[in-house]
Parts: sequence; structure tokens; C-alpha cells
Amino acid sequence: MPVAKGVEYPQEAFVELSHGDGHAQGSERQEDLWVAYTDVAVGPGHPFYVRLNELLDRRLRPLREAVCKVLCQEMGRFLG
Repeated sequence: MPVAKGVEYPQEAFVELSHGDGHAQGSERQEDLWVAYTDVAVGPGHPFYVRLNELLDRRLRPLREAVCKVLCQEMGRFLG
């Protein structure tokens, strides 16, 4: 903090601040903030989207399997 020459500041004006740059002081340690995707609770979902996904899966499965079969044959892979 810049201090003007010739000006006296009371000692109370200066406060010791903790580091805000991620460095822990002493034995303090910030816990990790990362959470694995598999650890996050999943709700049942909205009934509309649950039903939509069921319909799309049922209607698009034959197309998806046909496309995958063609691509696997082109790449030389066998689908069992």
C-alpha cells in the first residue's frame, strides 16, 4: 500500500491480511473442490423427458444398429 511521505498513520490502520492467492498459512489447508461425476446424485428426471428418451430409443435403435453395422464393416470390425 503506498504511503505518503511525511504523513503518520496510526498502527491500527494497518491490518495483517491472510493470503488470497491459494497459499495456506501454517496448518490450514483448503479441501479439494473437485467432485467426481459418479458421486453426484441423479434425480429421477422429468416424466416428459423420460418418456421422450424411451420413444426415441425404441424408434431409433434399428437405425442406430444399421449405421453401426455398416461403419464397423467398413472399419474391419465385427459386431457380435
